[in-house]
Amino acid sequence: MARKSKLKSELKNHNSTIKEKNEIASKVIAEEETKKMGEETVGLVDDLKKKVKEAVTPKEQDNAAILKEAAEDTRKKAEAETKAKADADAKKKADEEAKAKAAAEAKKKA
Repeated sequence: MARKSKLKSELKNHNSTIKEKNEIASKVIAEEETKKMGEETVGLVDDLKKKVKEAVTPKEQDNAAILKEAAEDTRKKAEAETKAKADADAKKKADEEAKAKAAAEAKKKA
């Protein structure tokens, strides 16, 4: 009988040890899952930040390109207007000189 009670005692001790180990293992697994979930969340947040940055950056570059193109067009228009005005002034001056020459020749002939 003593042996039977001793075996029961050892079995209870063994079972309680197993329960403790299972509880500890459950806690460790839960902590690892929480940690893993946290790391995944951080990874997802980082991925989202990258995607947002990539989505915003091309638009800014497009806007910069559009502004640069508009500035270039404005500059070209200003240059064309200046050139046209200079050409018109040169033509007007040439016409005046031709008229003056013609008038001088007419005076000489007369």
